[in-house]
Amino acid sequence: MSNAPNHDPEGNGDSFKRWLGEQQRQAQKRQQIAEKEIIYLCGALRFFGVEKVSQEWDGFGDDGQFEASVFHPPLPSDLPFGLGDAIDLLWHPFFPPGCEINVGWFGTLTLDVATGKVAVHLEWRDEDDEPAEEME
Repeated sequence: MSNAPNHDPEGNGDSFKRWLGEQQRQAQKRQQIAEKEIIYLCGALRFFGVEKVSQEWDGFGDDGQFEASVFHPPLPSDLPFGLGDAIDLLWHPFFPPGCEINVGWFGTLTLDVATGKVAVHLEWRDEDDEPAEEME
């Protein structure tokens, strides 16, 4: 008998199915919380005349990173303290699992302020498509 965390004594994948089901339930709960936060954010963004917010995502390198938010139409001044951070945190529940692993996913996430819907346009980066590093 193995002490490995993925040991399946029945040999039918039940352990993995339970784990996957739990991961999916947690992801769904995070997305439900994010949808409530969107209601707040959309109200605040409408106040500033924002129609859409987009962010570019690059999941390369086991952490991933966002570019700065792009507001449509552009903002005449900075957002109040904390609102930009709330926007940055908004996107994570909409990512597919593992989007930051290895070469990762890349693409754009867009919030339509009028509808409160998030459009996710992400693609997996194929390692073979990456330019080779030059060696000296």
